[in-house]
Amino acid sequence: MLAAVFAKDSTLLLVKKFFVYKLMSSNLFINYSLGGMKLAYKIFGVKLTNLVINKSVGSLFTSGETIQTLVKDIDELEKNNIFGVANYVVEGLEVMDDKFVSVVFEHMMESIAAQTAVRAEGHFALKLTALISTDVMTKLSSA
Repeated sequence: MLAAVFAKDSTLLLVKKFFVYKLMSSNLFINYSLGGMKLAYKIFGVKLTNLVINKSVGSLFTSGETIQTLVKDIDELEKNNIFGVANYVVEGLEVMDDKFVSVVFEHMMESIAAQTAVRAEGHFALKLTALISTDVMTKLSSA
């Protein structure tokens, strides 16, 4: 019985992923998604817009919104012989903010400590441009 429920959930998840990826690859989505997001942020606010995204399709792309849920999600994956990686992408700093970077760095260190508290190793990925401001990335790109 449990296997049938799991298979049904897996099939629904695959169908959902298929349609979301098809939508994301369409020119309509590519051309108007950023404007749509900005409009939704203005009308509904950042928190409500992000909540709707998280509840609808966000789980297809992210997991572990907090350190506790990160560890829980990795534990759940490991039960099925799937090993997870904590991946931080903190892009879009308008200007360099050393205080904010320090807070993010501390959060990353807490995440590493939490992952390795109950297991011998943890996996952590950090995009090299994660803590660089947009203006610096733009200058590097055009160099």
